[in-house]
Amino acid sequence: MCTQLRILVIVGTAGAAALATAQGATYRWINDQGVTVYSQTPPPSGETTVIPPPPPPPTGAATRQPIEEQIKQIETQKAERQQREAKEADEKKRQAIMDANCRNARHNLEVLEGPARRRFAEKGGEYQRFTEEERQKRIALAKENIKQYCTE
Repeated sequence: MCTQLRILVIVGTAGAAALATAQGATYRWINDQGVTVYSQTPPPSGETTVIPPPPPPPTGAATRQPIEEQIKQIETQKAERQQREAKEADEKKRQAIMDANCRNARHNLEVLEGPARRRFAEKGGEYQRFTEEERQKRIALAKENIKQYCTE
């Protein structure tokens, strides 16, 4: 891609140089309606200002160095943009996990503060009823999780 960009810049520079030398002088005057006119042909009559063509762009090593610096700058900006986008994507994932954990913690607290004689499923798939002491420990844990995961 860098080679293509370099070729494009060199061709564009050469084209601009050819255009600048081919166009010659530019004339400026104000017509009868008061409109400023720019043309490559002199006006039919009246006062005119000749605008000289711009100087041709530099050629050789002098032009390659700024172009290479611009290419490096573009590549640096691209890398920075990719890093920024990766950070934003990671932040979105982290926020989605935090939101899910918050919802789960709030749901757990709601269930635990409900009727005391509920049965709860354990990791092994077995159901059990918590003692009041165990239930209070789990309520405290759910409240800690809410503080940790919920930003509201």
